[in-house]
Amino acid sequence: MVRLSIEYTQGGLPPLLSRQTWYRKIIVAVQRHVSKKDPMAFAVVLVDDVKIKELHTSYLGRRRITDVLSFFYSAESTDDTASGEIFISVPQALRQAKRYRTTIEKEMARLVIHGALHVYGYDHMKTQERTVMMSLSKKIMKSIEGDLV
Repeated sequence: MVRLSIEYTQGGLPPLLSRQTWYRKIIVAVQRHVSKKDPMAFAVVLVDDVKIKELHTSYLGRRRITDVLSFFYSAESTDDTASGEIFISVPQALRQAKRYRTTIEKEMARLVIHGALHVYGYDHMKTQERTVMMSLSKKIMKSIEGDLV
């Protein structure tokens, strides 16, 4: 299950990024690649810079804007509760898409994948962890390329 919540109101999103089914395809691809883990329910929350900075400060003590934050709650969930939440700053994603010369759809997919992998327990603090997580992210992106537009 994937529940989409759009709190970002500063500008219009491309229609594709407003569809819950688009996010579901990405989460399903992540779950396929981490098949040793049980599927979980996710909430994807699209926010502005103010909200992401507030969350970043409250939960990680970092007083700055970030692109994505993930929270894991439980491997058990119901239709009403998520196992994990992924918060994405849409303005930051837009800036990064421009900086990396990619589409907003590809950048948002990258952030959803990154956030979902964190919920599944992957990290990138150590070199070996980063290598595993980045390799897995690339494989997942490649598997969904046709679904990004």
